[in-house]
Formats: sequence, structure tokens, C-alpha cells
Amino acid sequence: MDKIESMVKEEKTKEYGDAVQSMESCARFWNLGLRRMGWSRETDLTAVEACELMLLFKLSRNLGIVKQDNITDIQGYGLIMDLINNKDNKKVPA
Repeated sequence: MDKIESMVKEEKTKEYGDAVQSMESCARFWNLGLRRMGWSRETDLTAVEACELMLLFKLSRNLGIVKQDNITDIQGYGLIMDLINNKDNKKVPA
């Protein structure tokens, strides 16, 4: 297990719980907040989109001051997107 995978699957799981569930929860909260602010679209934000928004946040931070923490978090959100996609693409055996 590499550093990023260890961070996401072990360290952050201890702090915040399962990463996929955390991004699903984040998307639900953002959807509530966005609706309350009058923003709407045909579909709700997904967990992957929540990760994409977090990536944008970390990228914007890194534009001001380049920090290893930002780069590590960017890699972590990329891994979480992969975990979400793998979870969504698993087929249930017949």
C-alpha cells in the first residue's frame, strides 16, 4: 500500500470514516445547501462531483502557496474518485 492509499484507507478513515461514504455524505449536504441558496439542476451532485469540487478547492489553494499537503490531498481525492467509480461499477453476481 503506497503513502496516498494508506492515508485514505487508514489514517483518514480513522479520523472521518470511510472515504466513499464521506464523499456521498458531502454531496448530500452540498445538495441541500445549494437548493437552499436557490441553485438547481436536473440531477443532484454525485460523490464523484463532490471529489471534483474538493480537487478544485485544493488546486485553488495551491495557486497561492504551493504546499505538499495540497498535493497529497489532490492525490487522495483522485484515489477516492477511483474508489467510488470501482464501487459503482461492481456487478452483483447473478
